[in-house]
Amino acid sequence: IRALPGGTYRAADVLEGDGVTDADIPVEVAVTVDGAAIDVDFAGTADQVDGNLNAPFSVAKSAVYFVVRAVTDPDIPPNHGCYEPVSISAPEGSLLDPRPPAAVVGGNVETSQRVADVTLAALAAAVPDAVPAGGQGTMNNLIIGDRGGEFTYYETIAGGFGGRPTKDGMDGVQVGMTNTLNTPVEALETAYPLRVERYALRPSSGGDGRHRGGLGIERTLTVEADATVSLLTERRRTAPRGLAGGEDGALGENLIDGEAVPAKASVDVAAGTTVSIRTPGGG
Repeated sequence: IRALPGGTYRAADVLEGDGVTDADIPVEVAVTVDGAAIDVDFAGTADQVDGNLNAPFSVAKSAVYFVVRAVTDPDIPPNHGCYEPVSISAPEGSLLDPRPPAAVVGGNVETSQRVADVTLAALAAAVPDAVPAGGQGTMNNLIIGDRGGEFTYYETIAGGFGGRPTKDGMDGVQVGMTNTLNTPVEALETAYPLRVERYALRPSSGGDGRHRGGLGIERTLTVEADATVSLLTERRRTAPRGLAGGEDGALGENLIDGEAVPAKASVDVAAGTTVSIRTPGGG
């Protein structure tokens, strides 16, 4: 931490509605580096919301710790001593420190992504050689379940990693605060009434620049039983940001039988319906 230049660095971004309303939800951060200490303050972040994007404060802290380790010493074993110099605050009753009975399931998978995004963006001004451009910034949560309770399928879908200071961003990977793996096509089709029609990288979805952003993914499924499709996604109207003059990554898209579906949606579908998720590219 002492190697970081002192000062206060700020960044802001949004989440694209909470599933109850479509209004943008601001996430703001000020990161102050002072000697061997870092203070991360989320004042200005939105109040808690009616939908499920509220993040317990522990989730916000985890995302910040991830970023601090990534830009200082990613190889140091995680331990209490790593985090002792890092102080984190968020307004009580806000998106990042909600009061019960706030819904929080999306906070872990989506809001944590935006916390990491804004903290990295703030520190990019301090250590540009250690911070990538914006990654896909979402886990592209997809749930498909039949109406009789016979099956429920849940997956997260990879996308583009941001362009790095010395090389291109990685294609088709989970970014930031994630720990999920690829679902093999053979396993999916054996266990569920689902058929994978397409699973491919999205050409030209990474932002152009000296080091381009990683490519997103297109995953298209046919649902072979009457079912409900639920989506909890981001970066459908606010693109992953480029850095140092590089271009933004491509927006993600959700399609059901070729028709656009919002970032957060729950739709009843008939057997034979196709669901396409096109994930964002990196900036």
